[in-house]
Amino acid sequence: GVTWNWVNSGLSLEQNRSPNYDEIFTNQLGEMLTSRRNVLYRLAGNGNTWVPSNLKPTNYVTSHTVTPTGEILVSDYFACIYRSTDGGSTFTGCNNKVSTSAGIVFKLYNAPNGTLYAAAEVGGIYSSNDDGVTWTNLGLTAKGNTYDVILTPAGELIACEASSVG
Repeated sequence: GVTWNWVNSGLSLEQNRSPNYDEIFTNQLGEMLTSRRNVLYRLAGNGNTWVPSNLKPTNYVTSHTVTPTGEILVSDYFACIYRSTDGGSTFTGCNNKVSTSAGIVFKLYNAPNGTLYAAAEVGGIYSSNDDGVTWTNLGLTAKGNTYDVILTPAGELIACEASSVG
């Protein structure tokens, strides 16, 4: 972190202060990816060019996770799950949703035990034991938006929720 270089070639530049959008993450090959609104980009060309994928969700990419098999799952503003098996170059369309009523999925989390969790705007926490093909609502009665979820080493599931009352 002593020296820094700008890597803007191919990436749309915009300011968005939401912590749920535009995260940088790595795929199974160690390549960096990020999103801008409804496009997911992969850093290619010896790390100097952002290349857009074919991902075309209706609205913002809101969360992502990389499964143990290397698949990339991303969700959009409407809880659709898109899947890539080639490091983020190409994605399948929205073949399934976390829930038809989940709204925004703020976090996809791949727990060490292999279970996928989704923290959603409506309905709280959902889980999947088949790499995101089907989802089950875990019964959390959300009083606001559920922004994050994590499984502790002791096996406790912790969710972070916020609303107008705290």
